Amino acid sequence: MDKDYFYRYQNLIFVFPEQLPTTEKLQKKVCVFRNKEDAKNLQKIQSTCDATGVLSSNPETIAFWINKKIDYIINPFDFRGKGFDKNTFSILIQNKIYPIIILEKIILQNSEQQLQLFKHLFSFNKLCQKYKLPLIILCEDPRVCIALYYILGYNETQAQSFLKQIFDEMNL
Repeated sequence: MDKDYFYRYQNLIFVFPEQLPTTEKLQKKVCVFRNKEDAKNLQKIQSTCDATGVLSSNPETIAFWINKKIDYIINPFDFRGKGFDKNTFSILIQNKIYPIIILEKIILQNSEQQLQLFKHLFSFNKLCQKYKLPLIILCEDPRVCIALYYILGYNETQAQSFLKQIFDEMNL
């Protein structure tokens, strides 16, 4: 890989297990798991990161990782319309697992798929609001994040304070 992290947002980096140890010493780290194979050396990996997450939209995969005490579900929806049911949201809330949307990692070049992405994002946000689960949206330009929260129904001040509150609560 040409860089030693999967994604960077301000002072927070997301890394895959094979990217550890990272040379990014002063950054907060979220270790990102992709499959059950990544569960090898789980405790050691978790001890080197500030938080952990799973990159998945599959409820069965997520169920496996919930038992491993993850903190986040990253990009938790797909373009096939599969989503979480009430039970999955209940489990996320009960275990204080927050969904994170990393916009740059899911935006596609095809405008039709981008439209699908935003349709899914809107419906996923409605479900998050219904079940009172904070939705974290990250993108390299914080103004884009704030604009997206604004489009989702928050005013600019709410969007800024929402992002700050989420990161304060999660100690990131």
